[in-house]
Amino acid sequence: MSVFKRNSASEAEEKLKHWLASLRGPLAVGLSGGMDSGLLFFMAVEFAPYGAIPFTAITPFFTWDDKKQVERICEYKGVPPAFLLVDTLQHQEVANNRALRCYFCKKMIYEAIVEAADRRDCRLVADGTVLDDLARYRPGIMALKELGIETPLADSGLRKSELMEIAGNFGWSEILGRDPVSCLATSLEPNNRIDHEILQVMNSCFHGTKSLKNKAFS
Repeated sequence: MSVFKRNSASEAEEKLKHWLASLRGPLAVGLSGGMDSGLLFFMAVEFAPYGAIPFTAITPFFTWDDKKQVERICEYKGVPPAFLLVDTLQHQEVANNRALRCYFCKKMIYEAIVEAADRRDCRLVADGTVLDDLARYRPGIMALKELGIETPLADSGLRKSELMEIAGNFGWSEILGRDPVSCLATSLEPNNRIDHEILQVMNSCFHGTKSLKNKAFS
């Protein structure tokens, strides 16, 4: 899918719908639980003739809340999630939190998704990258390009700020509109060893803090 230069968000949305409608098989979507991949999955279910299959990599950086959000998104559309266990800490660049951590982490995730998608007869795999991401330093995008992963939101010209508007128009805001969550690794010092125990503690703290916040505002 070639990058589309457009004049409006509505034009970009129509470009995305047209691309989805042209697919000749189910679309595999890498679903992280965030707004970007969630909206792509919803749009694929609505407009792709053969629907979409959501694949989610359970990595050491994946939080319990991420998993619950993925399950919530999939339940809303009545499509069961396909969870894949991917221990990205097996790669030393990831485990040592080096500069290209995101590249190797993303590559391991999508290699697993591509393999699983092929077993489900999905010839195309898509990621929720948006246009804004292309203007930032995102090593993971290089991995997507190397693996031939589609980025239909970015290619259509959609920006992150426009996704909530689209979600609202379809009545999806309540499901997709959770607060953005950063990767656990971003809270750790670069070039320092990461292990499963550290991430489990962080996961527990993150989950506990969020639970307290939800109770405070309920």
